[in-house]
Amino acid sequence: MTTYSRSDLAAKALRLPGLYGPDEAISGEDQEDAEAMAEAIVETLAEMNIYIPNGSVDVVPASWYIPLANFIGMYLVQSYGGPSPTEKSIQDAASPLRTMSAKPETGSILEAQYF
Repeated sequence: MTTYSRSDLAAKALRLPGLYGPDEAISGEDQEDAEAMAEAIVETLAEMNIYIPNGSVDVVPASWYIPLANFIGMYLVQSYGGPSPTEKSIQDAASPLRTMSAKPETGSILEAQYF
């Protein structure tokens, strides 16, 4: 399974909303800020009952890479003087994360025992 590091995620979160170009070098300070934002966002998502399978941004599964970077990028834009994310944009960006976080059905039936 392909995974991405915290620094990969932070760089993608800076590039997706156009804060940095695809070939533009990201400054060390901006990279650190984006990594700190990523950590804070993952904690916020956990409060929203959205959990990354491994529980951290240190190793991000490939399926989470773009949706999570997009979610983080919404908040990074604000740091660069852009608009704050709206409630709708937050919900729209959280929707795929919420879907991926949902536990799949087991297909089994739990039998209750009454005493």
